[in-house]
Amino acid sequence: AQACCWPENVDRRPPLHRNCALACCASSTRTMQARAVQVFLTTADGARLFEPMPNWHWMREKDLQHDEDRDEAEQAEEATLVKLFLDPEVQFQTIEGFGATLTDSSAFLMSRMAPIERRALLIRLFGPRSRGGIQLNLLRLPIGATDNSVSYQMGKITYDDVDHDFGLHNFSTSADDAYYIPLLREILEVSPEVHFIASPWTAPLWLKTSSIGLGEGTLRGGSAVMSTYAEYLVRYLQDYKSKGIAVSFLTLQNEPGHGGCGPMPCMTLWPDQEMHLATQVAQRLNSSNVSGVRLLAYDHNWAPTVLEAVVQRSMWALVALLAACTSWLVLMCIFRLCCRVHEETEDPPLLLAHLSLNREDSMSSRTDSGWGMKRSNSNSTRPVCYILLMSAWCCCLGAGMCFFAGVFPSAFPVQLSGMPMGPAYPAEVLTSAAGPLFAGVAWHCYGGSASAMGELDKRLHQYFGDDTPSVEHHITECTHVGGTFSYDLLWNQRELFIGGVNHGARSVMHWSLALDQHFGPHCDGGSCCTTCRGVVTVPRNTHVADDVVYNVEFWGLAHHSALVDRGSRRIFVKVAAATDVDATAYRTPHGEVVLVVANSKHKGDVTLDIRCNGYGFRFPLPPGVVTFVWSSWD
Repeated sequence: AQACCWPENVDRRPPLHRNCALACCASSTRTMQARAVQVFLTTADGARLFEPMPNWHWMREKDLQHDEDRDEAEQAEEATLVKLFLDPEVQFQTIEGFGATLTDSSAFLMSRMAPIERRALLIRLFGPRSRGGIQLNLLRLPIGATDNSVSYQMGKITYDDVDHDFGLHNFSTSADDAYYIPLLREILEVSPEVHFIASPWTAPLWLKTSSIGLGEGTLRGGSAVMSTYAEYLVRYLQDYKSKGIAVSFLTLQNEPGHGGCGPMPCMTLWPDQEMHLATQVAQRLNSSNVSGVRLLAYDHNWAPTVLEAVVQRSMWALVALLAACTSWLVLMCIFRLCCRVHEETEDPPLLLAHLSLNREDSMSSRTDSGWGMKRSNSNSTRPVCYILLMSAWCCCLGAGMCFFAGVFPSAFPVQLSGMPMGPAYPAEVLTSAAGPLFAGVAWHCYGGSASAMGELDKRLHQYFGDDTPSVEHHITECTHVGGTFSYDLLWNQRELFIGGVNHGARSVMHWSLALDQHFGPHCDGGSCCTTCRGVVTVPRNTHVADDVVYNVEFWGLAHHSALVDRGSRRIFVKVAAATDVDATAYRTPHGEVVLVVANSKHKGDVTLDIRCNGYGFRFPLPPGVVTFVWSSWD
């Protein structure tokens, strides 16, 4: 019986409830054909990292029923039982893949590794499972500099940093030939299945309204600017194709609603600008030697961040704050009038604080000793003083907001002037005349939740009705920092992978593929992320493969990328009750079913009761993530 339950190594089995072990063993004695289930487990404490576990086996549903005289241990298990139901015949979106962004910093760090060690790392990232790889098959390519770049000198920010070069005579991607392009070619040697998504962080500065600030401005007006920038983007695609890198997707601006980035490259791009730019790019693609490039709209958050939401929902707040600041002198005059302050009063603000502390007796005793105040009724002025004190605090808050606006001068104008965020932005683009030019929408995870993708689908259906076009959803960037291994593992699964896929995402990507032990190289100040972690950490002094650290992002990706091939379809799975358990499932082109389940409970195991096509099995899952794989049957 143990050979059935633990065919690989009996000592590696996880702690099990007794009846689960018996159920697994009993399956070998049934007349039905045993169907093995592969199991891969990552625990929230990091003790197991995408570890292959002994195979599990299906049973007929009737064999999973308990006898009425269950012992105490079995009853305790029943209390933590979570039922999941699958139907492989109910299918949804086709999966494009999983991956990360190959930033300039990522390529720089990996290029400095010894060739043998670098190849070993690339096999681990992009190679097949048979070679120990997790089969990443998507890479996002920045068009120019990002906040994770090695240099921000002119000539390395964009591919044409020569002012007023509207003919793009100085356009060149030759700077990428040093280490970026060679690394991409090596990645394709390891896995020719890798597809690429390209995104610009900023246009050449001379095409922007702010030609000095790297993180300021938007595209200047005029047809010459728009046509030049469209030609710039298409030239990038052509150059990369000539070097063996065929781009599959193009977004027209990374985070188009992000303004006031300081030294970080960025640029706001309004929906009408994106529509016009898409038209120009599509025309040039049709007449170029580049084919098969699909445009993705938006490329920003599911919803505004907390700060953006507060500002965006308070368009009159700035006006009120300015009014409060300008009325400060008026308030002081009212204070003097209400409190009957004489001209000889030395410090009205100090007196305000004094009054707010309700020291009437002390103040009345000072009528002739320096305060110069005459009061006939101290109680009558106390409410006024409290109100004025609260007004003073509001003015201090206003001063702080004005300070923020001074540090990020373009953040407030963008938000207060109505930049749509979340589903509103792509909805405006996709319902325009330029809408058919886009294959789908790119999303980031830094605000809102994955349900925004479903919200966009609803808006489009309301607009188009039965003629609603098919819109792809791709999560092109996410990095979650500041948490523990346990928190980040489960958040990424619950919100990004499982949540994203269940709401229609065809691809899920993290931010930088590789960064060093200091989360760099990166820019400093402004919106530059100085704590964003790579999928792997490659120290700058790396000498051996063991120096590379595989972060929580790597193990989270593995549960999907290593087992779900491009062309797989999401299938129906339902968690029976509202619990801390989340699940998604796929059917691969090879006929396998892949089920990923995350247990966010931090106080013990849950027992998964998984049912499919009249069969089932139970599995005790500690806090963490598990992936099951089995051959489907009709």
